[in-house]
Amino acid sequence: MRVAVGLVLLLVAGCDASEATYPSAGSFPEVAPAAVAAAAPGRYNVTGVVTDVRSCPPAADCLGAEGIVLAAAPDASDGVFVQARQPQQLIRGARYRMSVEVRASAARVGAGDEPVQTVTLLGYDRL
Repeated sequence: MRVAVGLVLLLVAGCDASEATYPSAGSFPEVAPAAVAAAAPGRYNVTGVVTDVRSCPPAADCLGAEGIVLAAAPDASDGVFVQARQPQQLIRGARYRMSVEVRASAARVGAGDEPVQTVTLLGYDRL
């Protein structure tokens, strides 16, 4: 009985809530963080630093999507918002290689009627 309880405690202690829920980055064309939102719809790799993590607190009604802001450098102001499930697994200030999917939305904004680009995380590797 003690062995079973010890094994359960060991397994629970070994679990980390911040473990990756995404696969490793894939093999896609490389795009700079500042350019990915303007890229044609498709899948890309982007390397940069997480400058912000935007997650919705549990039991809260959040209007915006959860995700991170990825930029070429920690102090860059031209980062791109990347939608992600459980974005708290990514560390602010850490450098990553990410695979993302760029999609053009049917929604239109502004006087120029430009399509809205949505960038979604597919996978990542911490560098």
